[in-house]
Amino acid sequence: MSYTYETQYNSPNYQKGRPAGAPAFIVIHHWGIDGQKHHNVVSYLCRKGGNSSAHYVASAGIVTCIVDPDDRAWHAGKTGNPRGIGIECRPECSDGDFRTVAELIAELRKTYGNLPLVGHKDHMNTDCPGRWYPRLQELSNLANSLKGGTSTPAPAPSLDLEALATAVIAGKYGNGEARKRALGANYQAVQAIVNKRLTGKSKPAPSVNLEALATAVIAGKYGNGEARKRALGANYQAVQAIVNKRLKG
Repeated sequence: MSYTYETQYNSPNYQKGRPAGAPAFIVIHHWGIDGQKHHNVVSYLCRKGGNSSAHYVASAGIVTCIVDPDDRAWHAGKTGNPRGIGIECRPECSDGDFRTVAELIAELRKTYGNLPLVGHKDHMNTDCPGRWYPRLQELSNLANSLKGGTSTPAPAPSLDLEALATAVIAGKYGNGEARKRALGANYQAVQAIVNKRLTGKSKPAPSVNLEALATAVIAGKYGNGEARKRALGANYQAVQAIVNKRLKG
């Protein structure tokens, strides 16, 4: 990596551990106002008694880790904090800023897998991440090229589909392509729940890759029992049948 990596700053504004599961996506933020200094933002997010933080603050040539990504920073609300890694980016989004953030994402994907990118606005009612939002796919592609991966991120492991549907209805996931990008592999299942709530009718079962879901289940990414049923939703029976067949030979 070509940036300076700082670990001497520690925010007290976080919760220990990831009880909902390992990081499943990366949330891109900007710190709002042009002209602010990197370390002033670090100091603010590390303030005692604060109600916000992030895992990283990043700008051209420097990345500061203030919350361990295996813990929950306070950056994206009830749907983003449990399994999101938050990166606070310089709002000017210069070429240097863009490159450094892409390098950080590449390093995170080496550790946590090919995590997709979402914007803060996909989880809360905000304009954040400003200039970064329309460039998320470009940012993801650059990060993957830096680590030698593919240009399209893998879908995020499923969250609580009912909670995601509630957030969609509340307008927190936008519309159209923005919603599809934010929800990733969960889009069809969540949209079916939304449709059923709003119209009383459910569209046909989503067209998803059941074999890939079965592989994720066996890898432990969908939990067990009721948690697995809730996460897989309408796909549960079909996926579980594939899992059972594989494990029994």
